[in-house]
Amino acid sequence: MSINYYLFCKKSYDKIIYDLENIISIFEELDEFAKEENVIVLQTQPHNKTFFNERKKHITILRSVCEKKISELCSHEFIEDTIDIDLDRSQNIRYCKICEYTDTN
Repeated sequence: MSINYYLFCKKSYDKIIYDLENIISIFEELDEFAKEENVIVLQTQPHNKTFFNERKKHITILRSVCEKKISELCSHEFIEDTIDIDLDRSQNIRYCKICEYTDTN
């Protein structure tokens, strides 16, 4: 498969992980609110949180596989750039314009 496929998958998995983290956070808020209100939590609620945590772990593994494939397939085309660290400092970086790998040398 092409590097474009793996780049698309990685970006999609990032979005899914972000959304799953939000869902998990909402379940944690529900749990906390239920404790504050002394409400008995629905039996399925802890299972839901576990389900989404497991999905997040699975998607994170798939994302790692994509990163490995991207690393194997990319013919890096590096770009030099300067980024702002804070108001008074900036730093030169070098990254691949295809896969966004940052060269640490």
